[in-house]
Amino acid sequence: RGWSTHGAGRGLGLALVRQAAHRNGGTVELDAGPDGGARFTVRLPLGDRTAGSAAGARAKEVTA
Repeated sequence: RGWSTHGAGRGLGLALVRQAAHRNGGTVELDAGPDGGARFTVRLPLGDRTAGSAAGARAKEVTA
């Protein structure tokens, strides 16, 4: 697993990302990366949300 100065993780990072995305009308997806590993896709609506709905909002995909 390699060496790190950080202690053991708590496994909450992605759960918090998912929670934040869902609260803002978005989604989080996981699949295999093109060169191995994992690829996480977070989609968030752009523009104003009305009554908690993201319907009709434009989406922008960003790869990091």
